[in-house]
Amino acid sequence: MLRAYLRPTDRSYLTAGMARTSGANDTEWRSQLAVLNVGDRTVEATATFRAAGADPIEITGAVAAGQLLAWDDVLGELFEVTDELAGSIQVDGDGPLVVTARTYNQSDVGTLGQFLPGIAPEQAMATGQTGVLSPLAGNQQFRTNVGYINLSDHSCEVRVTLHDTSGVQVGSERVRSIDPSGWKQDNDIFAVTGAGSQDHAYARRSAHQQLPDVGLRVGGRQRDRRPDHDPTGHPVGPRGGRSVPRAMGWDGVRLSVGARGPRA
Repeated sequence: MLRAYLRPTDRSYLTAGMARTSGANDTEWRSQLAVLNVGDRTVEATATFRAAGADPIEITGAVAAGQLLAWDDVLGELFEVTDELAGSIQVDGDGPLVVTARTYNQSDVGTLGQFLPGIAPEQAMATGQTGVLSPLAGNQQFRTNVGYINLSDHSCEVRVTLHDTSGVQVGSERVRSIDPSGWKQDNDIFAVTGAGSQDHAYARRSAHQQLPDVGLRVGGRQRDRRPDHDPTGHPVGPRGGRSVPRAMGWDGVRLSVGARGPRA
């Protein structure tokens, strides 16, 4: 049982795509969260769930040295969510933790899902950086969902364009405004942007500041359109193969963008 402490702030980790909701084709989405302390002292921590249109929910507690805390249905078990919601979970601690998650389809014959890493703010990309999600697909077999998570306390804007194998832009530019510590998702980005059917494509994305410095981290997930198939993860790299710079200071905005894929 987690017990109340003052909110720690030394380390921060975010996971996006946390869900307790129904989906297409009778899918039932749930999320698992695991918090591991591999250090030699207790870490005081706070977990915060945020969803659009809902008040944040905070749970504070302690993770003992060597202890693993895990919830198979974290929104229902830890945050006691009863409505259908999806959003992000931020874990803050006064020491290092290993934060991982898995979002999966729950069925009578088992579960199928995808691993989701906890993202630290220093992994974010800086204002004006252009990164890529590759490869992506939008056709009868696959769809790509793109999620955006802002890792800071300032608003920012993200712009995404899709490109075919020759580098030509397909569809329109997608522009989203992301609230501080907020999370949004575009389901089937190829349909949203009017990009048409593409067997092989990639996305470029950039972050633009609305308030101080902006940072962006991108990761991708592609899903087979059949609900009984696993999504496939795609890490996102910077344009031109350059190494990703570290994020701006804590006063900056950090955004993580991800994509995921089977049609479900």
